[in-house]
Amino acid sequence: MGVMNRMAAAAALGMALVAAPQMASAQAAGGGVGVVNFNRVMTESTAGKDMSSKLNGLVQQLNAQIKPENDALEKEFGDIRTQLLARNPALKQRIDALETKLKAAQQIDQAQAQEAGKLKQEFDQLLVDQAQKDPALKTRLENYFKRVQALEARRQQASQQFQQATASYRRDLDPAVETAVKEAMQARGTAVVFDQEATFAASASVDMTTDVISRLNAKKTTVAAVAARQQ
Repeated sequence: MGVMNRMAAAAALGMALVAAPQMASAQAAGGGVGVVNFNRVMTESTAGKDMSSKLNGLVQQLNAQIKPENDALEKEFGDIRTQLLARNPALKQRIDALETKLKAAQQIDQAQAQEAGKLKQEFDQLLVDQAQKDPALKTRLENYFKRVQALEARRQQASQQFQQATASYRRDLDPAVETAVKEAMQARGTAVVFDQEATFAASASVDMTTDVISRLNAKKTTVAAVAARQQ
């Protein structure tokens, strides 16, 4: 078992140990214990699917807005690279070797990310150093990097917009999920409900997920944008 898997298992066991006294207390008080797989609620309920569809549509819209500039910058960089390397065969050989190492580092695993970043910086610096010898090319490269920074700012804005939309839809959906859970608890005589993904083990007889999904579908089938409350 890998380190991350062991850590995840330990965390899950910890949650189960913490939950055990609460389960015993609930049962002693005459109330049952239930578990709900909230990931299933979000992915299988009608409203959850609607939220996913709307967020996917937003991603496609944001990507479509960014793609033209991204494609243009990739072409611009390719043209600059070709122009630079055509004048310096020795540099081309070194750049080719760096590119090979960079691709290998990116393909191995996440642990190679730092090495890949260093290689990318060296790659960029080699091009910048060569461009210093040609004023026109230097200006072109400087403009390229300015456009890259502007595009990165747009990507960050798009990411924030996606996060805000996700939070907005959840503010609309969560109250209905909570109500569905409470109704399922009342129908089953359940005193305590745990998230199934944070529970080490549970009998299928205490799984309330399907019931919650059914009740949620009867209450809500779509999600709407909701403004955040002012703090």
